[in-house]
Amino acid sequence: MFSFCKNWKNHCSCFIDRFKNVDWSDCCKQHDEDYKKLKKDESTKRADLRLLSCVKKKACKSLAYVMYVAVRVFGRKFKGE
Repeated sequence: MFSFCKNWKNHCSCFIDRFKNVDWSDCCKQHDEDYKKLKKDESTKRADLRLLSCVKKKACKSLAYVMYVAVRVFGRKFKGE
């Protein structure tokens, strides 16, 4: 799929999930669970906004927005859309 994501398994496999003592891996886990629960024709936007909110609370706004843009652009490929 993407060269940087060849070993994609789940959660933040294609992105960092912690830095020093700040850990937002649970946000990534929830995001994956949200994607799994979506019906085929449902949008990923609600799950992506939930990720944005979670990462903002756990880490910082800048990182949250980078992750949000990434999942908006690339997330559908992992969902299979």
